Formats: sequence, C-alpha cells, structure tokens
Amino acid sequence: MFKNFIILLALVAAFPASLLRADPESRPAGIAARIWAVGNITSGQPGDLSLSGTYLHPDPSVGGTQYRSASTSTSSGGTLTTNLGTATNSIVRVEPGKVYQLIVGGQNLGSTQIYIIPPPGYRTLIDGIVRTSFAFSGGYLFYFQLEPIGAGRPDAAGVSTGVGSGAIEWHAALGELSNGQTAGVLSVIDSGTRSSWSPLFTPSMLGYESSSSELWIYRVSGELRQVISKSVAVDVVTINSTSYELKYYHPDQVNYSNTPRTFTGSAFATYKVSQGGTSTTLNFTKEIRDVTNTTSTFSVSRTEVMSLARTNSWPDFIWTRSPWTQQGQSAVSETTADSGGSGTVRSSEEISIQPPGGSTTVSVERAFTFVSGIGEMVASETFGSSSHGLGSWGFRVGSPGIII
Repeated sequence: MFKNFIILLALVAAFPASLLRADPESRPAGIAARIWAVGNITSGQPGDLSLSGTYLHPDPSVGGTQYRSASTSTSSGGTLTTNLGTATNSIVRVEPGKVYQLIVGGQNLGSTQIYIIPPPGYRTLIDGIVRTSFAFSGGYLFYFQLEPIGAGRPDAAGVSTGVGSGAIEWHAALGELSNGQTAGVLSVIDSGTRSSWSPLFTPSMLGYESSSSELWIYRVSGELRQVISKSVAVDVVTINSTSYELKYYHPDQVNYSNTPRTFTGSAFATYKVSQGGTSTTLNFTKEIRDVTNTTSTFSVSRTEVMSLARTNSWPDFIWTRSPWTQQGQSAVSETTADSGGSGTVRSSEEISIQPPGGSTTVSVERAFTFVSGIGEMVASETFGSSSHGLGSWGFRVGSPGIII
C-alpha cells in the first residue's frame, strides 16, 4: 500500500503544474446563469416559493459577493414560479468552477423543480452531478457549480495547478474514488475584484463538494477542516488571520478515533496559502517531503513558491503572476494581464508573458462587448499583432440569458 504512495509522492514533486492547469487566462469576471424554480402549493392553501443564496456581486467595480433572494406567493394553492434573477435582467453572476449554495423553501410546498442554466461553453453540476434541473418535494439545500466544458483538473492526490493570471483560480487534487472516478479537487476561486482579498487568506474561501459517500468531510462553522478519500487525507490548518495550510497525508497515517482526525508522521505535501506584501497579493508555498513510512518525521526535500498580485481599480486592473518556481531560484517567466474600460464595463485586456523584468515574448489582446442579459463576453482576440487575428464574434440574444 505504501509503495503506491511513494510513487504518488514522486508524481507530486515532479509533474509540471503548467500541464495540469486549466485555461484561466480566458476566464471572465463572472458568468451569467439563469436560476429559477417551479413549485406546487397545496390546493386551496396559502403558500410561497423562495430562493436564496450568496453569489458574485452584479457590479464588478464593487467586487465581492451579494446575498440574493426572491419569492412568490399565493393565497389559494396552485403552481408558482420564482426567478432568482428578477432584479438583474433574469441572470445571476457566478464564478466558473466555484461551489455555491441554493436554498429553496416555502410554506405548503409540494413537488418542486429547480433549473440552473449555464451560458454556452459551460455545464452545470448540481450536488456533484452534471444536470441543469432537479425535482424534489418541500424545502432543500443544493450545492451547484458552473464549469467550462472540457476544463482540465488534476487527478493524482496532492498534485495542484498553477494560479490564473487574470483571476484567482487554483486547484489541488484528492485522488480517485474506488470506481476509478476522480474524488474532485479543493479549490480557491474568486474574481479578485474586491478592494481587499482578506477572505482569501483564510479557509473560508476554500471550496469542495462531493456527491460520493465514500469521502469523509469535516467542517467547522461551515469552513472545510478535513477531507479523507481512499487516496489521501487532507488536514486544513489555520496558521493566523492571513495564512493557512493544506497538509496531505496517506490514509494509513490517520487516527480515526478522534474528530477532528489526528495524524502520525509527516505530511508528504503541504500547501501554504497566505497574504503577500499587499492586501491584493496572494502567495502559495509548496513543500514536499520524501515520506517513506507512516510514523517518522521527515525534513522538507523541495520547496516551490508562486504568487499573484493585482493593482489599480476595476476596470483598469493590472495582474502579475509568477508561476511555481523552486525557492531560491529565479522564475523563468512572468505573466501580466492589463485591462481597461469605462465605468463598470471592461472593454479590453492585454495578456503578456515575458522573463521577469524583460521584454514581452508572447502577447494576446482581447476586446470585450457587454451583452444585455448576459454580461461581458469576448468580441475579438489578436495574437501578437494585428496581422495575427484569432477571430471576432457577434452575439444575438433571444429570451433573457440565452444566446442564439
């Protein structure tokens, strides 16, 4: 059993993070979802159907999140329809890949069906299953996320991705389930538009949901504290108000008699998430240990660091990313994302890659358009120079929130 773990450890230490990362360079500042429910109220009885949750603020210049709620009622029973986006052109803005709650409630509420419709290029997962609707009776608490179709995620336990260059998106894998399917990833996802990233320096922004009963998940006051799969055990440890760690252990190192669980020996991988030099700088530190048994203490064999920083105000953000780099060495590249616009609307973005302090070697320019009922969408892309255009797009909107 532990032999397989040592092979996994080599993979965590050696696998290039750049090959595992999804494409956060294309990640928009929030995507539009349509969320509504249709419910039946007992005949002849008063009743209501309510939806609520906390989602991305509709104004990117404000940043952060906003509590949203909507309700419809009747005095004599029948069928009710409640649209959570009634106040914002029928849409609710969410961040790709991030897990959200949807709370459904009501008086004298019987059979009900929710609908969560993503924009083109994305799919909906409700309670970990790919679907856009779900039928039930009475009140319910759902977890859902919208993720890009074909998005890459790491599978091997302890392996992580890089971080996005124009938004905060980072994933660390939990290995496989008994049936060979992925156990999912722990994620830090945020648009990064808020004036201070202080919530990101705590486990409150660490997201994970699983549809499998095979995993043991422990939370404290809603925050993820421990996750144990057949491949790995992860201990989430708060260091202080601006930093925390994810400690990866082999399941054989777990003492199952306590809650929270305790562990023997050393974690084979540790990820530290912390504030950098400013309130909008996020640092990641990865420590690898060559763990060969479940009880001994092992020293760090390799340390890597990565950072993401943002300056200025929306929509004139400037992002600077330094990729995973062995501690004490110089990064081979640096990515910057410089956007511009007017008011609350972003109109352009230029992403460039260069050696730190050097000249640009690769660049992509994007122009954005704002589609009513949808939000920000890419209108054109140019690679390198105007003579290497990648394409231009137009959009026609039918019923609210649907591109046709």
